Parts: sequence; C-alpha cells; structure tokens
Amino acid sequence: MDGKTANGLVRHSEKYEILPVIDSEKAGLDAGVVLDDVPNGIPVCRDLAEALKLAGSDTPDYFIFGMAPSSGILSKKERSLVLEAIGLGMNIVNGLHEFLNDDP
Repeated sequence: MDGKTANGLVRHSEKYEILPVIDSEKAGLDAGVVLDDVPNGIPVCRDLAEALKLAGSDTPDYFIFGMAPSSGILSKKERSLVLEAIGLGMNIVNGLHEFLNDDP
C-alpha cells in the first residue's frame, strides 16, 4: 500500500535493474505475482542480507527505498536498514521529505 514507487519500479524501470525486493511479509514470493499475478523473476526477501545473497557476488550500486510512510520520515527500523545499505557502499535513492544528509 505504501510502496507506490517500489511497485512501479518492479513493474517497469528503464533506469534501474531491479534485483530482490525486501518485504518481510511477502518473503519467498515473486514480486510480479504479488503485484499482478504474473511472475517476473524478481524475488521478495525478508531482509537486506538475504537480498544481497540473491543479488549475486557484487554489492548493488543503489538501494532504492521505494516506500512512502504516511509520516514522510523513516522509522528507526527503516533508518537502520538505509544506514546498513550506506555502510555497504550503496547509493541511496528515496523520495522522502527527510534529508538523510542532515542526519549526523
């Protein structure tokens, strides 16, 4: 419901190759089946560690935070996930109202 950006990118992206999607509630499913009942080969994983294993030997260049929480800001758990991705050297793409650069 809150993943309009993620849903759109899973359906079609000219700019990014979409690798595993993280959604602990839908883990183990195919993202295309979850959205449109049509398999697209994009696995849904429970966490970043599992997603990285499925993504292959290289760490992806980008971590796309494709959700839009109603508050417009990251929860502590979401912030931790984004910081973990940054720590692994990934660039962050998100459309939130919060600027991660301002975070000490």
